[in-house]
Amino acid sequence: MGFSLYDRDDATAIDLSRRWSDTILTFARTGDLDGAGLPEWQPYSTRDRACMMLDATIGVRDDPDGADRDRWRWP
Repeated sequence: MGFSLYDRDDATAIDLSRRWSDTILTFARTGDLDGAGLPEWQPYSTRDRACMMLDATIGVRDDPDGADRDRWRWP
């Protein structure tokens, strides 16, 4: 038995791991970042800072860490 960071019986975790694995395989085969039914995900830019959020609900969010980054800016 190995170490696990999630409940192997959790349907949400199982679905997320399957979708992520399918996405990585699709990307390796085709170079398509939007594989396996995930939302369209544009290449990262400092203007939008679009990040794929992998959770019970999968989606792209612009600048999800903006508030934290703002705390580190010098006046």
